[in-house]
Amino acid sequence: MHRSLLPLLRSGDVGSWVREAGMEGLAALLPLLLPAAASAGGAPQAALLAQATRALLAVLRQAVERIARMREAAAACLQRLLPSAAAAGVPLAAELSAAVSGRPLEDFASLDALPALGALLAHHPLQEPLLEGLVFSIGGLDNQVATSAGNALADAATGLEGDAAAVEALGGALLAVWRRHGGRGGRMATPLLLTADLLLSRTPLRDLQPPASTFQEEVGGERGARGWGQAGGLPAGGRPPPPAWHGAATPPCC
Repeated sequence: MHRSLLPLLRSGDVGSWVREAGMEGLAALLPLLLPAAASAGGAPQAALLAQATRALLAVLRQAVERIARMREAAAACLQRLLPSAAAAGVPLAAELSAAVSGRPLEDFASLDALPALGALLAHHPLQEPLLEGLVFSIGGLDNQVATSAGNALADAATGLEGDAAAVEALGGALLAVWRRHGGRGGRMATPLLLTADLLLSRTPLRDLQPPASTFQEEVGGERGARGWGQAGGLPAGGRPPPPAWHGAATPPCC
């Protein structure tokens, strides 16, 4: 079921409908399965908890994406799932609850909840799903969403300053997303470059140096090759030209 929540579905209303229906299914089915995890023990328990964790991370990704209706639906799904997930011992359910539970759903639609969700980037297992959602928001056409998502990411990354391991982990998480999606000619290419420019110009990730940091070497090199970060960063208007690979092929997921 969690596969229907992946963010690389085709863009447009049909994709969002599929993801929304998937979250409604998860909210109904997962609480029925989680009690079994507490009594299963051994490998079956580990498998159930792992599946529940993947589902929560997929929903979390939607809670920071660019469509307001989807952010609200994701928050509603998390608020329904987290009590049973925490009771079953799903990893990081308590941390997710602290950021999500008890907040009005309109906070997610209005972007007011973004700083609290961005702060979850301090937890390494949550970094990749959060970054995937934030990348789409930062690279979207809605300037309010892009600005709010960029500020939430920059603030969360800046909060890691002084913790070299945490900063390196965040760079590694974005690099994992970069390697997975950035070179496939899909619609994440430009959003990823925008996000990399933000991190390399406004946060402690600018201080990561190769060879200790492959993030700086790979992402910083691509950014520098396009003239970003020189005399003010992005080109005039704040949007880069599409990368050479952008639009070259349809992502295999779609």
